Amino acid sequence: MKIKEAVKKIRLGQYRSFCPLKRKDELGAMSHELFEMSGQMEERPAQMKKEEKLNEAWDTLKELERKQKRLIGSIGHEFKTPLTVMKAYVDLMDGGSGQDF
Repeated sequence: MKIKEAVKKIRLGQYRSFCPLKRKDELGAMSHELFEMSGQMEERPAQMKKEEKLNEAWDTLKELERKQKRLIGSIGHEFKTPLTVMKAYVDLMDGGSGQDF
């Protein structure tokens, strides 16, 4: 009868709220396994939350990496444009020889 009560408590979310039977037979082994299984069931929601937070952190990291690449590309473009204009003016002032420095 104790195993039936333990199962009922587990069903109600009262994990590990019972002591396994101290018997050396199959009922004792089953009671002990039920106790261990209920403990794992109790820990699973916390583990799932940790995994969810890790997934969110990973997604955030990927998004930041994408933004960083876009920013670096924009900065590179912003530097190249004035340098190209300056080089064109230098080439014009140099008589249009087209030689590099």
